Amino acid sequence: MNSDFESIKVPENPTLDDAHVSLHSLAAVARELRQIAKGLREYGSERVADRIALIAVDVEAYRQILDRYTGAQISERLADAQRSTFNLVRGVMAGIEIGDKPKSA
Repeated sequence: MNSDFESIKVPENPTLDDAHVSLHSLAAVARELRQIAKGLREYGSERVADRIALIAVDVEAYRQILDRYTGAQISERLADAQRSTFNLVRGVMAGIEIGDKPKSA
């Protein structure tokens, strides 16, 4: 989380690592909002505290959605890569079998 109130640099082409860092940052934002809400409650600002607590719940829900989506995309891409590798090896092996057979006269 960027606690210095500097603007967050959004990469032109985000990577998986950027997504991972962003997910952790969203969790940190939700925690910070819950802490602020707790502090406000202690000083009698129940209404503001409740609103901030609800925002924290929303941020955490969005983080979970993105986390699940990212995980599903990784799993799907891994499965695609495994299928492609299997098809490549199967094709190479089929070529070797054909190449090893004696030619008919």
